[in-house]
Amino acid sequence: MQLSDVEIDRVHSRLWGEARERFGSVSAVPKDVVWSISEYVRGLYVLQVFGKAGGSGSAVSWLRSYGVSQGCIDAFVRDGVLGRQQVVVGRERPAGSRKAKLRAFEDWAGRHRGEQFSTDQLVEVSGFSRGALLNYLKLSRLFVKVKRGVFEVVDK
Repeated sequence: MQLSDVEIDRVHSRLWGEARERFGSVSAVPKDVVWSISEYVRGLYVLQVFGKAGGSGSAVSWLRSYGVSQGCIDAFVRDGVLGRQQVVVGRERPAGSRKAKLRAFEDWAGRHRGEQFSTDQLVEVSGFSRGALLNYLKLSRLFVKVKRGVFEVVDK
């Protein structure tokens, strides 16, 4: 999804219009709502940069690297700003021991048989460092390298 400055300005105006209507005037809008509007618009600009940078990898990861709040990311999911593939990758990051992470990652792979993912997406899903993931992918029978930076989950 490629966002233009005009589209982002349109969303910004719409959000402020809704807030003005809800609270009676711009000066009556509570600070937390002002912050939410600002964060949402900032997140849209971050997604614009993501698109200009090629849009490869996880959009959720990109948003997090810019410090965009989880609430804003959830709003993007709710509003359909992020596509399904971008959302799935960002949502299933396991926590815990290495063994638990590996088990969760292999379970996730089992649910995505035949699908292709970039290395960045797999790093986001697995919770492992890039180097550890690449070492795992060399030995794993669950993944097949399609081309540089792209792996497919084996469809068995």
